[in-house]
Amino acid sequence: MDRRRLAAAAAALVIAAHPSSDAWASVGDSVTDLMAVVNGSPQALPYPQVIVFLNFQIHPLTYANGADGTCAQASGGVIGSIAFSGDGRVTGFTSDSSNLVSPDTIFGVPDLFAHEPYHVAPPAPATCATSMANLRTDGTQVLANAGDAHLSGDGRFMAFVSASNALLPAGEDTNGAQDVFVRDFELGVTERVSIADDGSEGVLVGAPGTPTARTPDISQDADGCYVAFASRATNLVPGDTNFAEDIFVRDRCLGTTERVSVSAAGDQASADSYSPAISDDGCVIAFQSPAMDLAPPMDVSFLDDIFVRDRCLGTTEQISPADVDGFGAPSYGFPNLSGDGCTVVFGTDDPNLVPGDTNGVADTFVVDRCPLASPIVYERVNVPDPSTGQSEADMGSLVAEVSANGPWVVFASQATNLVPDDTNAQQDCFVRDRAMGRTARVSLDADGNEIARGGFGPHISSDGRWILWGTIEALFPGDGGLDGDLFIVANPLYDGP
Repeated sequence: MDRRRLAAAAAALVIAAHPSSDAWASVGDSVTDLMAVVNGSPQALPYPQVIVFLNFQIHPLTYANGADGTCAQASGGVIGSIAFSGDGRVTGFTSDSSNLVSPDTIFGVPDLFAHEPYHVAPPAPATCATSMANLRTDGTQVLANAGDAHLSGDGRFMAFVSASNALLPAGEDTNGAQDVFVRDFELGVTERVSIADDGSEGVLVGAPGTPTARTPDISQDADGCYVAFASRATNLVPGDTNFAEDIFVRDRCLGTTERVSVSAAGDQASADSYSPAISDDGCVIAFQSPAMDLAPPMDVSFLDDIFVRDRCLGTTEQISPADVDGFGAPSYGFPNLSGDGCTVVFGTDDPNLVPGDTNGVADTFVVDRCPLASPIVYERVNVPDPSTGQSEADMGSLVAEVSANGPWVVFASQATNLVPDDTNAQQDCFVRDRAMGRTARVSLDADGNEIARGGFGPHISSDGRWILWGTIEALFPGDGGLDGDLFIVANPLYDGP
């Protein structure tokens, strides 16, 4: 299941830290004591973890101080999109809570929020910064379902999708389709990015259906300049005549739109393309497509493959093996890309990528492409820790995320043999250290114990230090366990500064 579709709920933040370390170096102001804020009240907690609610009530829609920033538990839950900024400071999520911002004037409709916690030394409480994303530029709340959230490196920008025509001034959004938007939390500006160079909205000419845009990913540069997305629109670039869903990159800084699901010669794809992931500098885009003509040799399987387009060099590579004889190669999907564009992660049930793949389930693989070896070398990463004495997972994993330059990969799996003492028979969240050859479970309670209901949706910060995950397990005081929660934990395999 796509991590972007996993249901979550009322969120909380957990940061694992040793008492002698700076627990807040990447997520807030430094403190010397380990504290928790529970329903707005600070209280001491023992090593090894600090717990702070992640989704707070805040007045107004700005970074608050004092009483206006006092934290309160959300009235509802996170019900869809989960996002994590590259610096590990900001979390984005979809929620039906009515008290995350005040006033919340549209009831019963899920909204997108971004939250950044700030912590100060006791006895002062934490101040809590929660902002709604699906707003008009004038700050007006609208009846606008939104999802597919992705955050820029510092969390200032959120890319998302919405079918609402109310996010723009009256008369500007008339295509009757889902579009891609970016919210600038600092300037309070919402802009549509699934548009042509001249600002024209996406339309579908000469074919039935709507010019739906979806699955955005935003670059991790400071300006959030580049947004990759998929769209069926035929007018975003000249010469779009394939009537297929294509991958585009919008340069918000230059105001240009480029189609990237093309061959090295610039020829358009013969089939749909989707699920883009973009590098920090906006040059490299990974995506999946069943098209047979994007890169040699011609693939005749008519099933999804993984491609990488370098728009700066003008190259297109097929990362998954090409089926040149039509003997039924497997499908490959769920691409993710490291920040430097050099490491590609994807999922497949192909048993022929690495020796000894006999588990009969889908696995997660990594390819290092700087440079791309010939033949391509595949590394399976959803593998047991050496302490288990096992060589491959007993259940599968498809969706994963990689850190900025590729050392760490996080993924979810129902496998029971990736780490010792996994007895909950649930999907858990794991991190793989590729250099050390180690695997660790991160979906644990504050004492490092297994939780009964497992975890979902792991994301990792660019430097690999912090991991975001969720669970429906009640792990903190006052949590009734009816909704899921989001947590940030320190990567237990992190060995950097």
